Amino acid sequence: MRRKLVKKIKRFLPLIIIFIIAILSLVISNVFIKESTEFRSKAAAPGPTRYLDEVFNFVKITRGIAYGQALDDNNQMQPLTLKLFQPSGDSETQRPAIVWLHGGGFTGGSPVEAYTVGFAKRGYVAAAINYRLVDLATRNAQLQGFQENPSILPPFLVNAQHDALAAVRWFRANASEYKIDPDRIIVGGSSAGAFAALYSAYNYEDAGNSGNPGYSSTVSAVINSMGGMIAPEIWIKANDPPAGIFIGDLDPFLQYALDTKAVLEQLSIPVTMPGFGNVSHVLKGDKLNPFIARFLYDQLFLNAPFPSTSPQPLPSPQYSQEDIESSCHLIDKYTNLETYTGTAKEKQKLQRLINLASKTGLLSRVDITNVDQLLEFYNTYCKPTTSPPPLSFPTPTPQPTTTSPLPTTSPQPLPSPQYSQEDIEFSCHLINKYTNLETYTGTAKEKQKLQRLINFATKTGRNKVNITNVDQLLEFYNTYCN
Repeated sequence: MRRKLVKKIKRFLPLIIIFIIAILSLVISNVFIKESTEFRSKAAAPGPTRYLDEVFNFVKITRGIAYGQALDDNNQMQPLTLKLFQPSGDSETQRPAIVWLHGGGFTGGSPVEAYTVGFAKRGYVAAAINYRLVDLATRNAQLQGFQENPSILPPFLVNAQHDALAAVRWFRANASEYKIDPDRIIVGGSSAGAFAALYSAYNYEDAGNSGNPGYSSTVSAVINSMGGMIAPEIWIKANDPPAGIFIGDLDPFLQYALDTKAVLEQLSIPVTMPGFGNVSHVLKGDKLNPFIARFLYDQLFLNAPFPSTSPQPLPSPQYSQEDIESSCHLIDKYTNLETYTGTAKEKQKLQRLINLASKTGLLSRVDITNVDQLLEFYNTYCKPTTSPPPLSFPTPTPQPTTTSPLPTTSPQPLPSPQYSQEDIEFSCHLINKYTNLETYTGTAKEKQKLQRLINFATKTGRNKVNITNVDQLLEFYNTYCN
């Protein structure tokens, strides 16, 4: 019996071996095909986009760079320094640059990295600058005069504006060393820094003397994080740079931001203002950077190459008034066709602009593809024949007294020098999250609960403003958070 079984096994052994080999081959083949497909899928997937996404893992930070000097409030010469953020290992030679101003109510604060590190990881060169500050009493006294006559800026705001523009000029003066594109310099800031950034962008004629004379103080765009302008109709002019406005719906500065947006829109200046829901004065750089990056990416042609196009006849559709106004605004903003002489260099520059605008869809409404079409469109629709009528602006909506961000008596949302803006925002966020002081009645049970919260915040290192009892908590809340 055993001999017969052995004979049968020997007889079918080659077939068994062939069957096993076939099975193994099929398994290996399927694994290889799967891995190859996954590899091709990964290789074909689009990668991150420079200026829009974080494409650098590391940032080179250089501290204490002097960019100017100016007299402070005590008539003493104050050195002005900046902290520079650059993407590590970057080979690009024409990089856009951002000048960033911190918050602090013009009485405190210091350069923070929440915004600037994110910018550098996206490929920008960013500078977080120190600028001149004043004490609380001086600021409030100067602020009162500004509220009475908003056509005259208070000295503390003028100083911040002059210092910011000195940093803009510093970038241009050192463009070669730091590989900066001098035509793509942005100014921005948060809270008080946002106010200063807006006036710097739209009142650049008052450049000051904080440093680096002989260079232009103009910027390509302005970023307003949690700020706005008082009487923006006085300062913003046609063809001024676009603005990105990023502010919460419950921010005490919201009305100033809305007034600024209204004037920009009336002048056909590009403006972005996404909503942030029921958010007060607590937006942070890591939350806002993707929105800011999208705004800059769209406005500064950062996504456009320089392709060549074949000349084609100007199409003859009937354009809507909106199409004409939008296209004429772009042409007036980025060209000076009134002085055009037709040189090869001018034509080349205009063609690059057309290519950029076409690539980004900005001129898609009128289908301009070459210089001859651009000139014909301009002469037909955009060239002024008479002086334009003066612009009229609506009276800005007054800010309600209960949420006025610019008080003259108590430092309501504007911080005291003893606290940084970041500490105030963090503390108000915790108070609003874990308490409900709007319904506080002062019962023993409520006081006990609040004291436990204070003790817990202190033990966990979250008590940034050194509150030790309930009375201090209530005073802080009514002064800064309510």
